[in-house]
Amino acid sequence: MKRHTDARVLMVALGLAPFIMVLGNSMFIPILPDMQRELLLTTVETGFILSAFSIPAALFIPLSGALSERFGRKKIGMIALLLILVGSFFATIAAISLPLQWQFPMIIVGRILQGIGAGGITPVAMILASELFIGQKRNEALGMLEVFNGLGKVISPIIGGILAMASWHFGFVIYFAVTLFSLAGILFFVKEQKREKAAFDWRSYVLDGVITFRYNWTWLLPIYMMGGVGMFLLFGFLFYLSYTIESVFPFSTVLKGGMIALPLAALMVASFWTSRTVKPAISSFQKRMLFGGFGMFFSAALLPATNDIVAFFCLLMVLAVGLGVFLPAASGALAASSRSNERSIVMSIYAMVRFLGVALGPVAFGVWMEDKLQSMFFAFFTVGVSTVVMMILWARIPFFKCEEAKML
Repeated sequence: MKRHTDARVLMVALGLAPFIMVLGNSMFIPILPDMQRELLLTTVETGFILSAFSIPAALFIPLSGALSERFGRKKIGMIALLLILVGSFFATIAAISLPLQWQFPMIIVGRILQGIGAGGITPVAMILASELFIGQKRNEALGMLEVFNGLGKVISPIIGGILAMASWHFGFVIYFAVTLFSLAGILFFVKEQKREKAAFDWRSYVLDGVITFRYNWTWLLPIYMMGGVGMFLLFGFLFYLSYTIESVFPFSTVLKGGMIALPLAALMVASFWTSRTVKPAISSFQKRMLFGGFGMFFSAALLPATNDIVAFFCLLMVLAVGLGVFLPAASGALAASSRSNERSIVMSIYAMVRFLGVALGPVAFGVWMEDKLQSMFFAFFTVGVSTVVMMILWARIPFFKCEEAKML
């Protein structure tokens, strides 16, 4: 019984990492229009408030995977959280103390520091979950990360909406406080298994990554594509929805945050269901990946044909459900199909691609804000290509061809 409880506590402790990561973006979505007005920004500049966090995170993720190989997963995770604390403090001071002309650039600097920290913590949790659990427990642990990821996305817009009633400046204060709590969780509850110390060769690590992708691209590519495109579309449409709601409905910021949270809640519920039902078998992973991919494809196919905000919102919910089903199945497939010496690279690149989707979505949809039809057709094109690639190549995924499969 104690062992079962310890496993649950460990899953929750690891889940705090993606929770704190998504809080850094989703909390600011409903208050972006307020920030734009007070800081006198363009729509593209406002979108960069999200991207300044996500782009450095995406670029730093593979490096953090290498650093965790050299210095240990837990140590790198704690350093990453400390960077988020420093960035949050810097952005808070910039927002409340500096002259108007300096607030935006200095906030961006703070967001970049936060993003580097988020890039450090994101793959650490996924790698630890892959290493500390096996079989069905691994699927549950990876699914739990997606649940916490989704929970953070659900709660964050509501928190942002509440904060906007007072001042958007408090967003950085709340982020600092929650990150501090996450740091305590990693410090006290994550007990990393000791490994034999060995010399770390950066050149060999990079070369291993190139070789891994060269010989496994046929099954890595469709998973990476669908995961990245799904996050790109979800956060792009949420950015679009934030402005559309404000122009169509006279909602308070709290209600607006609640509406933005609904698709993210759908993603969380779908992720939880998938994590509880997916089995360590090839057919189980394939069915859920295909179901999720077609859900996203169906939603994107109908979006260009609708001009009604209610229909748009319903299709966005369908897209979120499809993505919620796909992500845990994809994470489980990657963990089960990669050898132990490849897993750090494979999971780090997967996290990087997803983060790039989060980063580029708001910027792209900010540019397309005046041309809704262009954004809708591009969404359909990207998810359509990704679905076709997945259908062609998914049979090449080498499920359970590693020695760990014998332990399942």
